[in-house]
Amino acid sequence: MPKHLAMFFSKGIGVRCAGLLVLALFAELVFAAEGLNIAEGERFEYPERNFSVVPPTGFEVQDSAGGIFLNMREQHRRGLAYRRNIQVFWSKGYRYIDDAAAKELAGDIGPKFSKYSPTIKNYQVSRHAIVDIGERKAILFYNSYTIDKTEMAHIVMLISGDKEHYLVTFTDLLKNYEKNESDDTYNNLWWDCFTSITVAGSPPYRYRHYVLGGGVLAIFLLLVLPILLFRKYSSGRYYDSFAHESTGQQEAGEAGDDYGDDYDGDDSDDDDDDDGDDDIVFEEDDVV
Repeated sequence: MPKHLAMFFSKGIGVRCAGLLVLALFAELVFAAEGLNIAEGERFEYPERNFSVVPPTGFEVQDSAGGIFLNMREQHRRGLAYRRNIQVFWSKGYRYIDDAAAKELAGDIGPKFSKYSPTIKNYQVSRHAIVDIGERKAILFYNSYTIDKTEMAHIVMLISGDKEHYLVTFTDLLKNYEKNESDDTYNNLWWDCFTSITVAGSPPYRYRHYVLGGGVLAIFLLLVLPILLFRKYSSGRYYDSFAHESTGQQEAGEAGDDYGDDYDGDDSDDDDDDDGDDDIVFEEDDVV
């Protein structure tokens, strides 16, 4: 064996390179064995996941790759340092799409992806935005991390249906992303794929119970309040009428009493006069 090759293998460098080569070949075989397709602009349907997508033209498409529901990546070509890829992770249950959900997920993204690759280090979320994906909204995260001392760009989108939610990722070398960040062709590659995604249903609003409760209360007030006000107004008018009538009767009664008193006094005077006139007076001459 030549001296330089002996030194190469004696230091373990050749063993590590050979191991990496074997792993790379094994990964290629697994990728090819699990339903590899080449995208040509068509839509890929996954009804069992309530999901569909149009991958970038020319990308290799593979489903059911371990914990990854769907894997799309560039085909290998000479001189390519890294094969850009788009991956989809699927989970049961809906997720809210709002700022509160974005803040919650921002703290979970790093540990979530580190679980799939322990070599991921220094995961950082730089910013997030709520974007429109067709007729629905999604949360977009701009992130970065290092893997084996290589800096990577990692764009993550959370999109949700009414029964499932999905994390869709685009990964490239950070230097490539920063170099092409303003290049429409580069950005459209992953953005067009993201916006082509369809899922079943829509997640509910976080405060829907309060909104529904407020709506029911508003309807109740609109229907019942006028009735209550009308009854109160009607009862008030009835009370006023009754009070007015009672006052009139009381005044009439008092007037009648006054009249009765005057009438009784006059009669007593007349009676006294009549009694004086009708008495028989015997004179002395009349007595026998």
